[in-house]
Amino acid sequence: MFNIIYTICGSMKSAKKITKTLLKNKKAVCINITNDIRSFYLEDNKIKSSSEVSLLIKTISDPKSVISFIKVNHDYDVPFITILNSKNTNKEYLDWAKKS
Repeated sequence: MFNIIYTICGSMKSAKKITKTLLKNKKAVCINITNDIRSFYLEDNKIKSSSEVSLLIKTISDPKSVISFIKVNHDYDVPFITILNSKNTNKEYLDWAKKS
């Protein structure tokens, strides 16, 4: 099964660490990093903002193992991690991912 896992990191260093380790351990076939995301959130009844880095992790591995790895290696105590719907991924990409 093909999954896309989305998470946000607090730094490019953390994002690259997660990316390189997932790829080296063949837990992902491709990861997109987007830098300089401005996030706004409510904390302690105050609106706060921070600069973050997002990861789109494309994987054919068991998503539970990928999520467990992210939780252990993430720079946030409570990271945002979700699996995005990937039902409509094109067949050619899925074939490529299976060969990787």
